[in-house]
Amino acid sequence: SERSTTSTSYVSMTLNASITPSATDSKVLVIVQAAFGLETAGVAYFDIARDIGGGGYVSQGGGQGFGQINTADTTGGPGGLVTLNSPSTTSAVTYRVDAKVGDAADTCYVGRGGVSTIVLMEIGA
Repeated sequence: SERSTTSTSYVSMTLNASITPSATDSKVLVIVQAAFGLETAGVAYFDIARDIGGGGYVSQGGGQGFGQINTADTTGGPGGLVTLNSPSTTSAVTYRVDAKVGDAADTCYVGRGGVSTIVLMEIGA
């Protein structure tokens, strides 16, 4: 389903998945496939945030995130975000997609006109 925001700070796009690593030295491969869109020719940023054991979400891509759009694409073009993460825990870990726009007059979308998925894969050390 489509999610959108006009926020200039990162907000959840309600696309998330959880995994419980079997060892503290395991890595988690996070793969997001979605249709990303932007209403106007501004800029939109997309990030992956991580929560460990309910402790709160923390950006994994920094202020610029893992991807951006800087041309208008109202139909939502296919795209992906990928990261290899080291949560260093055996507690439940939840990853989610966050998004923000550069200007509150813009609107960005995740999942417009297509299916959005987030896949988590544990990789042992």
